[in-house]
Amino acid sequence: MFGSRTDNGKKGGDIDLLVISQTLGFADKLNILADLHGELGEQKIDIALDNDGSGDFARSVLPTAIKL
Repeated sequence: MFGSRTDNGKKGGDIDLLVISQTLGFADKLNILADLHGELGEQKIDIALDNDGSGDFARSVLPTAIKL
């Protein structure tokens, strides 16, 4: 998890998740979103996929991310 939800001093905001997997694709991302909405209700959830955590975006958020 990364973004505003990792900072207890900030309130609200969407849930930003980085999923690192060499096997998950877009359909899996949609299934994960559906499952999360089923468990958490209708909240704004963003999921970014990365194969191994070495992509530019992943490297930019990993230093402050919380591993779930």
